[in-house]
Amino acid sequence: GGDGIFYCLRVSYSLCEGNTIEGNGGYGISIGGRDTDHLIRGNTIRGNDKAGIYFREGDRAMAGSRQHIERNTLEGNCRREGSAEIEIQGETRDIHLLDNILVPIARGTQAIWGLLVGPKADRIHFAGNEVAGPAERAVQNQAGPTALSRERPAQPLPVGPAHIPQNGAA
Repeated sequence: GGDGIFYCLRVSYSLCEGNTIEGNGGYGISIGGRDTDHLIRGNTIRGNDKAGIYFREGDRAMAGSRQHIERNTLEGNCRREGSAEIEIQGETRDIHLLDNILVPIARGTQAIWGLLVGPKADRIHFAGNEVAGPAERAVQNQAGPTALSRERPAQPLPVGPAHIPQNGAA
């Protein structure tokens, strides 16, 4: 009945890899509340009632920023509500979405987006991704043209367990 993976307050530098996250009553993965610096790769996220990956609303201090999301397959999410396979809300920034496969499926008469960038998000990189369906339904950018780049980032984000700062787990 809930989310598949819910990053709770201040979870940082994790690796989420090789999982199948499906059939949950909420989001596949929910990120927010100072949840930062995650490496999310090689997962299959499908058939969840809400978005496959959802960045919760939050101001700059509380947003789930600095995430590297790579080589995941997201398909058929938003079965009951939501509008995108990946939805980024809040003042979330520095999100690298690279080489993912997004397969949005319509819910009734409502078409689902591949990626939705909310009005306060910034520094989102969306490169090398495949989005099934009509190209005009691939990305909805509510944040303006400078918030979303279709180019690969110049440098990778220092995220995941290999980059945890000294005393980071204290």
